[in-house]
Amino acid sequence: MNMGLIPSAPEVTVVLQCRQEPSEIAATLRALAAQQGAPSFGVLVILNVLSSDVRVATRHLCDPYPLVVRVVEEDNDQLWRVRNRAIDECLTRWIVFSTEAAPGPTWLAALGQEAQAGDTAVASRGVYDMALFDSGQRFEPWSDEMSSSAASPLATAIRRASRALDDDTATLRHDWAGTALTLGRLDEAWALFDSLGDHPEYGAQASLYAGDFALRDRLWLNAERCFQRCLKHRPDWNVAIERLTALFIQRAQATASTHKKAALQREGLQRVQNVARPSELQLYQRASLEAAIGSRDIARQLFTRLTTQSAFQAGAWFHLGEIALAAHDSTRAVAAFQHCLKLQPTHGKAISRLASLLLDARNGRGADPPSLTTSRGAARATA
Repeated sequence: MNMGLIPSAPEVTVVLQCRQEPSEIAATLRALAAQQGAPSFGVLVILNVLSSDVRVATRHLCDPYPLVVRVVEEDNDQLWRVRNRAIDECLTRWIVFSTEAAPGPTWLAALGQEAQAGDTAVASRGVYDMALFDSGQRFEPWSDEMSSSAASPLATAIRRASRALDDDTATLRHDWAGTALTLGRLDEAWALFDSLGDHPEYGAQASLYAGDFALRDRLWLNAERCFQRCLKHRPDWNVAIERLTALFIQRAQATASTHKKAALQREGLQRVQNVARPSELQLYQRASLEAAIGSRDIARQLFTRLTTQSAFQAGAWFHLGEIALAAHDSTRAVAAFQHCLKLQPTHGKAISRLASLLLDARNGRGADPPSLTTSRGAARATA
């Protein structure tokens, strides 16, 4: 790790969590501003109190310090969720989860030395190489790194229990998972479903449920493992294939690495292309992936087919508008966005794209103004 100060390109992100009042992170900010011999770093504040007064106060609190500070809002204050949100927001090579209210003046310098000398993926005391997370790893409710208050002891016990279940125990766990799900004890239900993944009778459905939980919380490797296990039980189950494709799409959208994004898009596309009788959703997923990797002609054909399917009409027309925009065909783009808004008048992105096209036309940069005459009223009506 380069220990020189490079303000324009920090190497480390220090993550702070603000649960109640901005003043609770004041001591930490003062201590960070006084670090000695530290690598270049920025601060990411995860704000759990979603009120405008607290948001403004937090930003004002950060202003006096000579630190690069970003504030993002997360409505869930569970430690593992906060850490995963920070990972999604991190733009540096290293990430540090601060657990000290007022770290000493050489705290960050010592962590930098440990990271440089230690394992390339993780060093002690909360320093992680982002390569670990770029591969898909995320914190889970039962992660060993979590404090005992953040993890569910029951979920941990269930997860670690033997998977060699007799039928009576498996049935009991399956019923228990359903009850936990109904009562809103989601982490408990998640762990129960995951523990049933290898059972011949319950494994496919249980793995699908467990994968959905992991996908919801962007636990990519966990979700992929569950969906793959589901397909091991039922290789042709379309819903699991759709989930697996959605996983690659969401991972691609979340990653900041261009090369990683392209690789994930291609892997998702390969999976959905191999489906013998694709569903409408799988056609939509394939069209989205084809468009993302630049295969616009194929994407246009697929989205055009989907404009006749009620569940995907609005989205298909929107994507056709995006493809037309990429091809600098403003007239087709306007027509596509109009179709989208006719079907879904509150489609925010379509409203924004259409308004931009109208503005360009008015300023002489887009399609000929006569072709957009009828669009102006539509844009006003939907704005």
